Amino acid sequence: MSGFSGGGGGGFTLVGVQATTSGASVDFSIPAGAKFIAASIYGVSTTAGRLTALLGDAGGIETTGYITSSIGIIGAGQSLRTNTSHFEIDEQANSTSINYGEMFLTLVDPAAFSWAASWTHGTNTGTAQVNTGGGTKALSAELTTLRFAPDSGNFDAGSINVGYM
Repeated sequence: MSGFSGGGGGGFTLVGVQATTSGASVDFSIPAGAKFIAASIYGVSTTAGRLTALLGDAGGIETTGYITSSIGIIGAGQSLRTNTSHFEIDEQANSTSINYGEMFLTLVDPAAFSWAASWTHGTNTGTAQVNTGGGTKALSAELTTLRFAPDSGNFDAGSINVGYM
């Protein structure tokens, strides 16, 4: 991606890669003034639950007020889902789902601290799966944290890299 750099020059600044090989969540600090965030999800799996993303501000991680929908195409079937407590990136809640893909967040209204999100990823499981979705979330203050977490269980493989501009 052109303009993706380690900082300066108006390109992306990488927050850094975090392993998702254990634990219940990984948090990325987002500095004041960020308007666009990109996350790369590489080989992420959980012991039980679906991969989710949550936004936080000075008051902490917010778990209400999300407006999201997503679809998972799993083999010959599909799963449509909505959620109000987080961005649900993975449609399939099992320990064999290995996630690869991207998530993008764009600041929509700085005065309302509102963000739009979209994601697309595939999983490497016994059954082929592709997931895509989008949504929005207005925070109570400026975004400071992007959290990835399974909705149950813990992480057990992979990594996530985040950059912003």
